[in-house]
Order: sequence, then structure tokens, then C-alpha cells
Amino acid sequence: MSVDAESLPIVDDVDLYHVGEHYARTVSQTIAVRGQIRQRSSVDPKLDEAGFECHRCGTLHRIPQGYGAIRQPTICEGCEKRGPWRKVDEFCEYVDYQALRLQPVPERVEEGTETIDAHLTEQLARRGVESGEVVTLVAEYKAIHPDGSTVGQKILDVEDVIVEESAKQEADRAAHRDVIEDLAATHDPMPTLIDSIAPTHYGDEHIKEGLILQLVRGNSPDDEGTNHRGLIHQLLLGDPGTGKTDFGEALTALSPRAQKTSGNEGTSAAGLTAAMTKDGFDDRDLTVTAGAIPKCSGGAVFVDELDSAGSSEQNAVLEAMESGKVTVEKAGERAVLNAETAMLMAANPEDGHFRTDDSPIQQTNIISPLLDRFDLIWVLRERTGREEIDDLAGHIIDGRDVATRQDRGDDVPDELREDVDGELPIEALRAYLQACRELTPTFADDAVKDALREWYVAVKTRLVAREDEEDRTIPVTPRSLLDLIRLAEASAKARHSETIEMVDAERATRLKSRSFRELGLDPGPDVEVETDDDGQLVVTSDAPTAVVTEVVEELKFDGAGYGADRDDVVDAVVEEADDIDPDEAEQLVEEMVTAETIDETPDGRLIA
Repeated sequence: MSVDAESLPIVDDVDLYHVGEHYARTVSQTIAVRGQIRQRSSVDPKLDEAGFECHRCGTLHRIPQGYGAIRQPTICEGCEKRGPWRKVDEFCEYVDYQALRLQPVPERVEEGTETIDAHLTEQLARRGVESGEVVTLVAEYKAIHPDGSTVGQKILDVEDVIVEESAKQEADRAAHRDVIEDLAATHDPMPTLIDSIAPTHYGDEHIKEGLILQLVRGNSPDDEGTNHRGLIHQLLLGDPGTGKTDFGEALTALSPRAQKTSGNEGTSAAGLTAAMTKDGFDDRDLTVTAGAIPKCSGGAVFVDELDSAGSSEQNAVLEAMESGKVTVEKAGERAVLNAETAMLMAANPEDGHFRTDDSPIQQTNIISPLLDRFDLIWVLRERTGREEIDDLAGHIIDGRDVATRQDRGDDVPDELREDVDGELPIEALRAYLQACRELTPTFADDAVKDALREWYVAVKTRLVAREDEEDRTIPVTPRSLLDLIRLAEASAKARHSETIEMVDAERATRLKSRSFRELGLDPGPDVEVETDDDGQLVVTSDAPTAVVTEVVEELKFDGAGYGADRDDVVDAVVEEADDIDPDEAEQLVEEMVTAETIDETPDGRLIA
């Protein structure tokens, strides 16, 4: 019988199965099988009906063809002899054909690695399904015997293909409707969410906050060909034993589709992205095999021990991180696989532990272009303070105590459970995050946009002007501003809000600033959200770059030519800003021109 049918697409009048379940008694019946495409062949012509002429009498026979060796007539209808036969090409009929190999979907892959081959013809072969996609195939389940053995080779003769538009493994929202509504109604549910994610890991609430944002992700545009993404990627760079795997396990447990892989296991570029190979699956042509990233499209992948992967493996994931696609080409063949996959990667310092003489980012062999694709990079160091060590030890001991009591069926005291359990059960947390993910919030007003812009201008100006170019391994580019936007969008979604508010701008800039600081960079003062005299949330910042930008905007149309006069800008900044003299104002203007956060025309006028 079928298992877990409620999690499958609705297909009328047929039994529903997952790849790997036992359905031998359904041979010659139509069933529905859900799985993930592991490999797919190219679309080739298949002999559907063959014409044979008897050499003895010339009688023509039309023989329907199956899968495998060509079937010939047995007895001639004209002379009643057993051939010999001549295949007559003009009487042969062909159809488009494609073969698929299905494996269990990622959330069920631990139950086994069994696969089943499926055969698509005519318009189904032209559907354009791709490796990594999750499909439900309505098909006649057959057993073929190409070698004459009594043990059949199972195949699916496909009648319909249902491609899952989303990777969501639907959580039971009805069972958690009250939790979703109560959390959505709170001013900021983030403390509850942080308390509920990775509860076995002590501390590092900022990383848990980043995981929440990664799980709900930013807005994902529906238009094809967009050059911006909603995916949020994070890197955990830390000493061994600091709990990086705890966060990876939390992400994979809460994501609708997820997989863990490791650079230390010799993960190849093809294992992460995709490969085109000629193998036993389809000897006629190249087949496309999806790697871990496209397999988890719509969900997340956790790559541990990234520092053990070579540069070719690291380079292979760049396209997927930026565009949500994986392109593979070989021998003139080209395939593009969906890879809308959020990536959490973990790496150790190159010497095993951090040195004190260099910044953390200089102590890893991760390639610079890859580092630039992460929205947030966190540095986890071994705890050395006595109080922290004591609190961590107590948390670990209590967690082991609770687990032992639960295994024995003993009652667990509430005060002990509260110390190690999350505030929300994992099923309720998954349902809430799934509901949040479907929102598409927009900016509440221009003030929120200005808060993000002011942070970017201030940080880029400060880092470009005050850091040695050779030492600045993490550049501040427009990608950094896009990081902020995604984080702010995800923050609004995590609050179950339709609008991006000041509180979301504050969260995005605070996390990004902390990420820079942990890498040894100084982004300057944080943007803060405060309540003004009218009870409204407003953004505040000590960054004087915002004053320069505002002054340039005001003065750029005042002169005879387009752009603001530099001396006028300096005078206005001294007048507007607190505690800044003319020399400091002139230096700040020069720093912003150097950082290209304001532009200078050929005749020396300034434009913001």
C-alpha cells in the first residue's frame, strides 16, 4: 500500500507511492510515483512501430515496439514461415523519447538509494524536465525481461508528468494555525524564533537570527532573466568544535528540501552542481546528473568542511549562488538546472585554529570570489571565558539529562526542559517559517530605503578610505547593498509583515555590521532605530556621510552647471553636522569621492 500519501500531489483514481516503496503487485497497473530526477537522457527518436518484409514471400508486417531490443515477427502471415526478415525503413514509425532515472526525494533519501527508470514518449519527452526536479509520474508499472531472466527489471511507462512548482514539503499548517496567527500578531516574533532554532546550541543568537532570515529568504522575482536573487547565503568560519554543524543540522531540519554534504569527503564540482556523462544509463548520448545544489532547489544545502574542497569545486558553486541556476556543457550539449538553493557553508581556519596575527578571512583557503557571494560571514571562536565555559557546560549536561529521561520515558521537570528545549516545537516552527516565506513585502516608505542607502554609503566610504586595498579581502560593492535589501525583506517576512519597516532596516544593518566586525573590518557606527517624540520609529546614525549626501543633493542644481561646488558642500556640511570642522569635512568629501559613494564631474562638481 502507499505511504504518506497526504504529502503527495493529488492524482485521481491511482495509488500514490514514493520511489523505493514496494509496489511489485501493481505490475501492469497504472500508479503514481513521486521522486527526484537523478539523471535524464537527451530527447532521441525511438522506434515505435517497425515494418518487416518476409524475404520468402514479401508479406509486410507492422510490429509495435517496446523498450529494449527490436521485436521482429515470429511467424509470417503469408507463407507461415519464420522469416528471414528485412526491416523496411519507409514503413517504420518513430516518436520522441526521453529516459529518466528517479531517486527518492532528499527528505526521504535516508530510507534508501533505490532508483527506478521511467520512459517518456511524444509530447511528454518534450516537456523539458530537468535533473534535480521533483516530479510525480502517472505511469503503467511494468517489468521487462531483456535478458530472458524470470527476475524483471522494473520500469515506468509514463502517461503524465506532474512537476512540482515549489519544493515545499507542506507542513501541516492547520495543526499550527493558532501558533502562526499568535506569532504573526506579535510586534516582533524574532526572539521566539531565535529561542526555537538549534536549541541544543548554547548562545550565538546572532547566527540563529541569520538562519531564520536564510530560511524565509528575501523576495524572489518571478520574471525570467532577472539579475538579482532572493536567496541568502551564509558562511561559518570557526575553530573545530564550536558548533558549526549544529546550525547546519537546524537548517536542513527546517528547510522544505535539504541535504548535507562535505568538502572533506572529496565532494567534486559535479557532486555539488551537475555533470554530463556517458554511462550505462543511456549509452546513446550524454546524460545529465544533478548534484547536491540543484537537487535541493527550493530548499537549502549545508556544505561542511568547505576549506577541504579545491578551487575548482569552490568555483563551481559561484553561478548557483548568484543566479540560482547551474549550467553544464559538454561536447556541444548544454543543460540549465534550477538551483534556487540557500547555502550554508562551514570552514575551519587553515592552521586548525585562528592565529592572532591575521584577520580571520586571511586564514582560510576559500577563494575570494566565493567569499563575496555570502550575505553574512560569521566567525566562531572557542570560548575561553570562565563564565561562558561554565554556562556552556551546564547547557550540555542538561541537554544530555533531558535526552536520557525522554529515552527512558521519565517525566522531565519543566524548569529543566525550558533550559534546553526551544519555545516552539520544530513542526510548529517549520509551519510558521513556511507561511512567512510566501509573503512578498514592499518598502513602507522612502525613509526605510534611505536608512539602507546611508549605511551602505557610510560603510563603503569608511572601509575604502581607511583600509589598505591589499588587506581588504571582502570588498564593499553594490552586492553588499543587495545583501542588505535581502536581509531586510527576510526580516519583514519573519515578522509576517507585508511591509519592510525601520525595524527591518535596523536588523539588516546590525547583522551586516557585526559580520564585517567579526572579519576584522570596522564599518563604523551602527544604524539604530529609535522612537521619536511622536511615537514613530526613526532611523538614527552618527555617520556624517549622510549629511554630505543630503547637502550634495540639495546643492547640485544651484550653480550654473550641474553638480554642487565642493567648497559650498564643505561649508554646508560644517553648518549642518555636529562636531566637524572644515578640514574634517574636506577630508570626508575626498574619501567619499575616492570610494565613489559620491561622483565628481570632469570640472570638479559633486553629484550624489
